[in-house]
Amino acid sequence: MTYYIVREPTDDERWNMYMLYKLSFHKDKIVGVYYIPDIRYYGPVLYLEEVDDLHDIVEPLNEYSLRRGLRMICMRCGWCCERECGAFMFEHEARDIGLTSWSSIRVVKLHDGRKVRIYYLDSGRNGRCLFYNPREHACAIHDRKPIICIVTYCARYAVDEEGHLYVREGKAVNGVVRFKRVQKDEVHGRDKKHNHNYTSST
Repeated sequence: MTYYIVREPTDDERWNMYMLYKLSFHKDKIVGVYYIPDIRYYGPVLYLEEVDDLHDIVEPLNEYSLRRGLRMICMRCGWCCERECGAFMFEHEARDIGLTSWSSIRVVKLHDGRKVRIYYLDSGRNGRCLFYNPREHACAIHDRKPIICIVTYCARYAVDEEGHLYVREGKAVNGVVRFKRVQKDEVHGRDKKHNHNYTSST
């Protein structure tokens, strides 16, 4: 078994959708979204025995680099789910949860020429995801959520391999992102009341 990191998205929507589509069949292999300082890059990391059909969208990740990395985590603040979330599902993901009624469907062309349907989930008030429960700050289909939600990371909070909490400091400088280690009671603002719930980004 080897760790792999997904290659960086491009400006080509067809390529990005192609990567997401392929990843959507391997959700169980994703161990999280990491910031890897050695390569100055955020990306989903997978643990694979065989690369198989993912060979063109992933590259091996040195285990030492992964141990030095930070896993991005969800603080259950709801910001990425409540307003103009832009979340969607591929058709096979929609079938998996048994939903048949959608307000917005789009056909997209992938890098390899295939055409697939995507089903938008942002039909709630102000673009809120229809599966998001604002009272509970929780996803109703957390264990079956679409690939876009699994690989979309919180850009603010992370943990190291020992579980220590970090918060991002400002903007990247020359491609370097800086994180500061903090205590859970140092979490500010809207996230503070959820700091006991931090979980994997997956």
